[in-house]
Amino acid sequence: MRKLVRILLFIVLPATLLAGEGRPTVGLVLSGGGAKGLAHIGVIKVLEELGIPIDYIAGTSMGSVVGGLYAAGVTVEELEDMAVNTNWDDVLYDIIKRRQLRMDQKNWDGRYLLKLPMQGKKVYLPSGIIAGQYIMELLTRLTIPVHDVDDFSKLPIPFLALATDLQNGQGIVLDHGYLPYAIRASMSIPSVFTPMEIDGHYLIDGDRVRNIPVIDIIRRYKPDIIIAVDVSAVLYKRDELRSFLNVMNQSNMYGAVAINEAQLKLADVVIKPDITGLSPLDFSNAADVVKRGETAARALQTRLQALADSLKKFAPLPKPPESSLPDSIFIDAIRIEGLREVSRKTILA
Repeated sequence: MRKLVRILLFIVLPATLLAGEGRPTVGLVLSGGGAKGLAHIGVIKVLEELGIPIDYIAGTSMGSVVGGLYAAGVTVEELEDMAVNTNWDDVLYDIIKRRQLRMDQKNWDGRYLLKLPMQGKKVYLPSGIIAGQYIMELLTRLTIPVHDVDDFSKLPIPFLALATDLQNGQGIVLDHGYLPYAIRASMSIPSVFTPMEIDGHYLIDGDRVRNIPVIDIIRRYKPDIIIAVDVSAVLYKRDELRSFLNVMNQSNMYGAVAINEAQLKLADVVIKPDITGLSPLDFSNAADVVKRGETAARALQTRLQALADSLKKFAPLPKPPESSLPDSIFIDAIRIEGLREVSRKTILA
């Protein structure tokens, strides 16, 4: 079946050949890559312009952020606005401004260099530097319309995220539950973000198993055509291996590169944005990164246009998701339980 679909991909087919057949489905797979993953937004923009329907989405790490939000109905314009106008330093590093603290919290703010968790009389090192409160707030706000969707196949676009079980190193496909938790688990870079506990699994970034989850979308949704977008790190060249950090990173990358290449061979179309000079932690040039994704997709426009034309013979094609994000949220009632240290009046204030 997949060989037949590959033949049909880029050939304009006679209408008689297509009569009575169902439209081939399209799966979009988005890799992890930190800030480089914002290039996925530019790719999606081009796919929309060409009229290529996206029936399923799978993502790892930043790919799960972009893919999960798009699957939830956030438009590509809203994704680009998020990428460019979000203060990523505040969001990713949980920087809480002093003016946002309560009066009693301001008394303690800045007194201590380090805060450590305790259990009984024992002090422990934290499981991650960043708790991720702000990123959860962002994900929760942008997915409000689908908070009641427990099965990700029922989202506007069926979706799955890939995470890694920290206890045994196995890949965990997240295709149900609370969408912001699934996205947050998939992007939990070890030692940077605290792991997420979901369904008894202690989860970290999915790139520890597969940074490009092509096989996972095949197993779960079985799309006929797969478009994979890869912003994974590449091996350094010889003249770049002069620092011990690059040498250490290179020695840890061989296995991941081999896995990525194996996954990309399962895809029908592979889009690789230019990530030269980009850091996974630098969100300061978000507009440029989005543009790089758009440029990479346009470089394959002839091929993608042929795919779009072949699919347009099946009518009607589904439209891209339309945002239903509310401008305001109205609170009907407030219930407060379990107060010990502060009064109810303080909480309401």
